[in-house]
Amino acid sequence: ELKHNLTRYVAFESLFRIRTSTGVDVADCYGNFNQKSASDLEFSTIDSDKSFVVTFKHEDKLNEKLPVCLQAALLYSTKTGERRIRVHTLVLQTEKTLSDVFKHSDLETIFNVLAKQASQQWIEMKPSQARDNLANRCASILAAYRKHCSQSNAEGQLILPESLKLLPLYCLCLIKSRLMTPINPKYVQAFLNKSQTDKRAYLFQLIWSQPIYLTTTLFYPRLFALHKLGEEHLQRTAKGNVKLPPVMRLGLELIEKNGIYLMDTVLELFIWIGSTVSPLLLRDLFGVEYIDKAHRPTELPILETSLNQIVREMIQEIRSNRSIYQNLVVVEQGDLAEARMWVYFSEEGDENTEVIKDMSYMRFLSSLHRKICDSL
Repeated sequence: ELKHNLTRYVAFESLFRIRTSTGVDVADCYGNFNQKSASDLEFSTIDSDKSFVVTFKHEDKLNEKLPVCLQAALLYSTKTGERRIRVHTLVLQTEKTLSDVFKHSDLETIFNVLAKQASQQWIEMKPSQARDNLANRCASILAAYRKHCSQSNAEGQLILPESLKLLPLYCLCLIKSRLMTPINPKYVQAFLNKSQTDKRAYLFQLIWSQPIYLTTTLFYPRLFALHKLGEEHLQRTAKGNVKLPPVMRLGLELIEKNGIYLMDTVLELFIWIGSTVSPLLLRDLFGVEYIDKAHRPTELPILETSLNQIVREMIQEIRSNRSIYQNLVVVEQGDLAEARMWVYFSEEGDENTEVIKDMSYMRFLSSLHRKICDSL
């Protein structure tokens, strides 16, 4: 982490300005900056691990025969004090059908924008209202697709665009996260050693500058079944990087007591060990047949077994794409600390409640479907 912070490219005393072609204007900006005007943003520092959001609106009817042009310019100082300017110009085709817009929508970018907007609303209004607004925003996006793009008119069917089929799940995870919802009372004991106010403030700061590619993982972590890994998972990509195995859905019913799992939450790495896991599996991974509760390992030992090698390379690959060093936490089934993992299993919940933060994923989908039908 220290090496990354010292070697990454950093711009100092930066002034960002965005220009648009006729008919398009800046709507809102979200991020960690000082906003001098609608299109001018000031940053004390900005680096390659940060992001901010600029949304646009079209004031006039756009000419379908002409492209929309956006230009972003950043005036900044290098670490040696040299003043430079970097300019990016983007020329976009004007689409006349919404189906093309949905077809080429980027889920991670849209969710990053929604997360920044929701965190801003959480500060400005009641938490329950901010959660409802996020759900309504998600429903309005899906309603627009249903009204203008869908070829099916079946009222009893929830129709999702292929590019955004996981948007409801990510929105529910954001609603249930510590950013917008207090910790579930049954998990409170696992977090007593941490100030929830400080943790929420840190998450606010993080999401306002979080790069796009990490936003979804921050709220819906990646889960890997380590006990199902084989030699084929030692394969590497064309660039020589480790090819990570497929991720699992975060469902408690999928967790096996005889398994070992690795969870990547962006902030931490968890290794969860089931109560009936084979001692041989533990020996292959940790070099011991049982885990001493008083001396939990904080890193994997270097062993010659294939499982140990695969998991160590997986952890190294995950950490290499993070600006924050992720501590490794080993958790056994039944430990109090496993609640720090279960809070991310947002698909679990009440099937009958009308309170969004307590809903299961299926109940949340039903609620969105009702909102969509009411708006049509």
